[in-house]
Amino acid sequence: KDAEPSAPLLVQSDDLFHPLSQSPIPEVRERAKLIKEHSHCPVCTAKSGGKERVAPAFECPDCGHPTHCSEEHWREDQVDHALLCPALRRANEDEHDLRSGRTFPEFDFPGPQHYDEAINFANWDTFFYTRRFQHLDSERSAGHVTKLLTFPITIASLLHPASPYRPGRDLTPAGTQALAAIRSTLAQQNQITSQDRLTRREPVRIFIVGSRAEGYLPPSVWAQLSHLFPRTPFHLHLIGPQAVPPGQAPGRRTFSSGLSITLTDKLLQEVTPHLTPFDPYRDLFFLFSPGIGYPGSRDVWEGAIRSMVDTKCPIFFTGYSPEDVERDVQEVKDIIQGMDVEWLMHPTESIFRCLKPDVNPTDLSEIGWDNWGLYGIRGRRFEVIE
Repeated sequence: KDAEPSAPLLVQSDDLFHPLSQSPIPEVRERAKLIKEHSHCPVCTAKSGGKERVAPAFECPDCGHPTHCSEEHWREDQVDHALLCPALRRANEDEHDLRSGRTFPEFDFPGPQHYDEAINFANWDTFFYTRRFQHLDSERSAGHVTKLLTFPITIASLLHPASPYRPGRDLTPAGTQALAAIRSTLAQQNQITSQDRLTRREPVRIFIVGSRAEGYLPPSVWAQLSHLFPRTPFHLHLIGPQAVPPGQAPGRRTFSSGLSITLTDKLLQEVTPHLTPFDPYRDLFFLFSPGIGYPGSRDVWEGAIRSMVDTKCPIFFTGYSPEDVERDVQEVKDIIQGMDVEWLMHPTESIFRCLKPDVNPTDLSEIGWDNWGLYGIRGRRFEVIE
């Protein structure tokens, strides 16, 4: 029987740029409508001292986004807009590529790393090479892949013995100590019982607090974390009101002997009693771009951060941009004021941030990258040495 013909592509790989409102893809046209409804002309806003928010009806011919209220204001704003235009154009083309209908061989990820094969965490390029990723033949493909892998590989880059983050340069003495404790657990091997049975150790638990997009990642993406530590079982807890995707139920799912994922649609402080006891040698927290510093967010986050600090386990945060990280760090400092807390990692640019820019549709001047920055704290631990 002859193979069925594949569906025609909505856009060709050499014709990815289209003004958003004239895109052949309905979802992209909807994005143009969203921007026009919620964004604003920066020239009008500046001239009114921030009092006016005029809808951006004019689409920039270079990036295809609705950026200004008129061509006149677009021309007037050329110097400032030129700083944003390349990233906006890339976002335009990336969106058309993802929805073009083509196959994506770059999403065929490698399996477990062999014990004798070294991994280089110097940057994305060396990581992809030593992990034997295939089909990453363009900057666009790498952007698509890192949009997914930035989450598990950001975690792995801190935990792995080949971590690129160095004591004294990136990590504080407390950070070096905290990660050494986790790594000592990761280095342990499974035990052979007297009945010659292989006994899996207790899993390393990673609590992803305030989970949003992370809950939508396919298990094959999170499996890349367990593939890097084939001797260690991981149990990921994705916690937060938005952690459970539509159509799924909260609860635990086991995908392999090395990976289990539990989805919980409650606040951390509501489920903490069910997760105790916590062990700094096998438990840690991650907050991916939580937006703690945004107006009104403190009430949501203060209880969770205090609960995490009380566990004495490592807590790592990321942010979308330098401004986002700075805003969140200041709010975290205010929340932990008066608590006995030590810094594990002062804010630094993450080596494994997403390579693909994200554009805020309500303000096109806000362009960020998933997990651009990285920093960490923990409740101070007192060791008694006899």
